[in-house]
Amino acid sequence: IVAATAMSYLARLARQPLLLGYIAAGVAIGPLGLGWIGDFQVIQQLAELGLAFLLFIVGLELDVKKLGQAGRTAVVTTSVQVLGSGALCWATALALGYRGLPAVYVGAALAFSSTMIVVKLLNDRSELDTEPGTITLGVLLLQDVAAIAVLAVQPHLGSAAGVEGAASPWVTIGLSLAKGLGLLLATLGISRFVLPWLFRWAAKSPEIVLLSAVSWCFLVCYGAMQAELSVAMGALLAGASISTFPYTLEVVARIQTLRDFFSTLFFVS
Repeated sequence: IVAATAMSYLARLARQPLLLGYIAAGVAIGPLGLGWIGDFQVIQQLAELGLAFLLFIVGLELDVKKLGQAGRTAVVTTSVQVLGSGALCWATALALGYRGLPAVYVGAALAFSSTMIVVKLLNDRSELDTEPGTITLGVLLLQDVAAIAVLAVQPHLGSAAGVEGAASPWVTIGLSLAKGLGLLLATLGISRFVLPWLFRWAAKSPEIVLLSAVSWCFLVCYGAMQAELSVAMGALLAGASISTFPYTLEVVARIQTLRDFFSTLFFVS
């Protein structure tokens, strides 16, 4: 945090986004720099909270109807972007001397964006609620789905038969989609029939309302992890499912400080 603070001053002086300062701080004190931080596993685990809180707040402030309207544009954009970026990066890897599977892996890895970085930039500029921001968020979510497909196919790239004992990629993709649909239906069902009653009961205590909202976020994130989906998708779904509740503004106001603190750790890590 001290290193991130120091670098944030330099980023401000250079008129650059603060997250660049946070990343520079991580490079400076990490194994690539001064080596002050050797075991950063704990920091990485804490950093995941930053991702969860950021996407949870985005979900709380999300206009679901607007996101649905942007769905068609997001599908076309994601298809062109992922395939185009993957092909371009694969060709670049070939030009740099990579061959075979290494070139394919480079192309696949560089075809996807960082949800955390993009959402943080859009949020800092207050552009998440704009049409381009909504489409961008839709693209990021669809990229997560595409990444699941890539990870399902990956074990079968090494040989014609794939890794011994590995399930068919189509079976894996189908199971992931089924789990994702199950998580969606369960989240919407609980938020429709259980959470309104629970929040009404807790409404007299702002502290219990906050704890209930954060617990709901963590529960859906855990469900997303069990369904082999991203924490970001789970947190966004958790926030969107209770975005119409009358306690949303109060929850957002209370979580913002936690979001800023843990998201700083995320970029430093």
